Amino acid sequence: MTGLSTWEAQRPDPQLAAAGASIFGDYCSDCHGSSGGGSAWAAAVNDIGLKASDIAALVETGVNPPSMPAFSGILSEAEIEAVAAYTVELRYSG
Repeated sequence: MTGLSTWEAQRPDPQLAAAGASIFGDYCSDCHGSSGGGSAWAAAVNDIGLKASDIAALVETGVNPPSMPAFSGILSEAEIEAVAAYTVELRYSG
């Protein structure tokens, strides 16, 4: 037993998460930190208890824009899904 809920125990597709790593580095790490640990400007994302689909929705629409801008016009749907998968993968990699 891992202590994770059923949906948390299902890791994202490794290739999708790997594709999201560079996107996260380019668009998210300045605020959320290179490993998702957060900063003075943005919350940690390496331990948030959201499904990848919920994270994708936040990335798409933003969070209290302009605090975290909406990336729907900046990233493609596939890129948003990849960065969401990478964000979920951060739970497992630290």
